Amino acid sequence: MAIIVDLADLERSYRNMSEEEFASVKRENLTTEGAKAYDAEAAHRSTPEWKAANPHVEELVIDLESPAHRRMARHVTVIAFSSLLATLWYVLAAISQLVPKGNPRIVMVSFLPVILGFLLIFFGLRRRKRWGRTLAIVWAALLIYVPFSWYVLWVLTRTETRHLFGLTSPTLDRFFSDPYE
Repeated sequence: MAIIVDLADLERSYRNMSEEEFASVKRENLTTEGAKAYDAEAAHRSTPEWKAANPHVEELVIDLESPAHRRMARHVTVIAFSSLLATLWYVLAAISQLVPKGNPRIVMVSFLPVILGFLLIFFGLRRRKRWGRTLAIVWAALLIYVPFSWYVLWVLTRTETRHLFGLTSPTLDRFFSDPYE
């Protein structure tokens, strides 16, 4: 079964997208034809004429070295190393279950997912990967009864933290901004 793509319709669709919608399109996920149409629209949007005709579109400049961003980076580091400590704690717990003639299958089934989860969170947050942030948020939501999860959710949903992970959106920034700042 073949899918027929109308390139003129695709180009029209890109042209009608808002700046945020267009920025959210991931070029690497497009077909060859889709990538060509995307590149043409990106080139069109970068011309001085287009910028002059669309003065309401502002370029988003984020200073990742601002005090607020550095403070959130420290919080992310605390969460990452806390995750590493939790990994080590669960490894020791698993070993302690194996020593007095424990069943290795039960230990692997019960401890391995937790150990891998915390380890992935550590590496994802230390390397500022989006999937690490997402995994930490999901993990914290699953463990919402633990007060440290509240801290994790507070840190990882802040605007400055989203900027650290390369997530920028003026709409989301307005929605999640602190009304008291």
